[in-house]
Amino acid sequence: MDKDFGACGEMQNDSGKKLVEDGPLDPNKYRESQIKVLHLLKEPTEPNKSLRDALEKSGVSGPFWRVTAIRSYFIDNFWKTKNKLTWKDIKILTDEDLYKAVLNSAIVNVSKIKGGRKISPDRLLEFAKENFNMWFIKQLQEYKPHIVICGGTYDAVVEQCIKKGISIEVDEISTGMKYFKTIGAFFLDCWHPSFYRCKQCIGYTYFAESVAALFEKEKEILTQSGFH
Repeated sequence: MDKDFGACGEMQNDSGKKLVEDGPLDPNKYRESQIKVLHLLKEPTEPNKSLRDALEKSGVSGPFWRVTAIRSYFIDNFWKTKNKLTWKDIKILTDEDLYKAVLNSAIVNVSKIKGGRKISPDRLLEFAKENFNMWFIKQLQEYKPHIVICGGTYDAVVEQCIKKGISIEVDEISTGMKYFKTIGAFFLDCWHPSFYRCKQCIGYTYFAESVAALFEKEKEILTQSGFH
């Protein structure tokens, strides 16, 4: 887990609040993953020392961890088998299956300080504008993910990349999800795993179709990047 957050302690006027460690949940498993998935979220919502602590305490029973794990599982499974799992397939997965899947992933928060559950998009953009050397960009560069799932953070990422002069190419996937290629990764504009505007089965299908479309559309680029 990443403990060195640079200037992130100043993000809330040096309030003295503790930072929550994030990054690969299991560095060795993440390093060995065929396709590296990073979930870029807004802020930690639990008062734990690290996100790994939070996972060990709650497992994948809560909505946040379960949805995050399902997303990781789908991407890893689809990459290995080309099998687009249905919601019924997902429903019969065991907690152990999902726990292993999420351990292969990394989770990075834009803000490292525990906050509420409704940090506003405007506040995220303030973070991106005010903190030119936002630590999450450095983390992305260090962890070198293949796919970044932006859980309500896509606009903040774009804002920060533009400020740092990183060239981005925005496009649409078949279902309307956006992505851009930068830092050698694909970025999906997604909803936060804890909040749904529709039934979970519909939300999952939307996500699954988008990932499958991304892989199909960018097959040549992914192959050139070393995937097979």
